[in-house]
Amino acid sequence: MISSKADFPENSELPLISRLLVNKANSDWLKEKQRVTYDEYRKFAAEFLKNDSVKHSIRHVDKAALDEIIAKCHENKVTVNDYLAAKMFIEDETDKIIIACDLRERLSVYRPGAMGNYSTAFSIVLKKKNADLFSAAKKVHELVQKKLNNPSDLFLVLQCYAALDAGVIDAACISCRGNFRSRAGKFVESMFFGLDAPRGYSITNLGRLESRNIESACFIPPASPAMRKTQGVLTVNGKLTVCSSER
Repeated sequence: MISSKADFPENSELPLISRLLVNKANSDWLKEKQRVTYDEYRKFAAEFLKNDSVKHSIRHVDKAALDEIIAKCHENKVTVNDYLAAKMFIEDETDKIIIACDLRERLSVYRPGAMGNYSTAFSIVLKKKNADLFSAAKKVHELVQKKLNNPSDLFLVLQCYAALDAGVIDAACISCRGNFRSRAGKFVESMFFGLDAPRGYSITNLGRLESRNIESACFIPPASPAMRKTQGVLTVNGKLTVCSSER
């Protein structure tokens, strides 16, 4: 569990503009002198889920086809994740994708075997998409590696969560999609989370495993209100499964 700034790696501090925005949001929230109650949020969540239409679909890639993809990825010096992101860029004609990233090896507070969410997310932007899938995958690889090697980019989301007042985080979604009135909440929503409308595209890959007890499995990704389409990827016993949640 991250409990202080000391738990973050060096050079991962928020950029100046982000610190100014966080300070403004916290200051405005304190001036409002209000909070979202549990009952208010529970009522909002129930209404939102009742009216939120999400379609799920599952695509399987068997071992033979996956081995072919992996060989092609090795040939082009990209990862399967790069390949999947490039495929989403081209097929969904989007310019930005949010990618989830495992941080267990980068956080000093993590202990092997500990349960919890030790991940973050970062965005990559690819406006000039080549029709060739692996040309796009190579560009995706460059963009991803650049983010992974820049602690300020990689830890941006977690640093924002750590610096923002918990109350204004609670108020973000309900301020723009519910009946709770908060300028600070709307500000956080628009500047940090994009919760006002489902426009985002994202991919979360849980990796691969071999099991004698589980023949196959899929990962249904959490469909954030900000996501128009999100994909959950899991490979079990050589079979890759992509579960897409779309609005």
